[in-house]
Amino acid sequence: MYQREELFANLSPEESTATLQACAIAEAQEYTDDEADRIKEARAQIEQGKTYEEVAVYFQAEVEQSQANGKGKKSPKGKKTLAL
Repeated sequence: MYQREELFANLSPEESTATLQACAIAEAQEYTDDEADRIKEARAQIEQGKTYEEVAVYFQAEVEQSQANGKGKKSPKGKKTLAL
């Protein structure tokens, strides 16, 4: 587990919030290893010049890819989802 201060020590509150929103992670005092990895990856992308929007799109695509590979949430048995 990582403390909030460990991950956001050098950032303003606005930057911290924007980073969490881009990663689709809720604000908390502690973060799991997976969440910390996402936060670190997001900060690296931002420091390389990507916008928060670009980072959010990246993480959204990553989630969709995970779900397409069967690693995401599955629909309950007997229920079908509509493809839009």
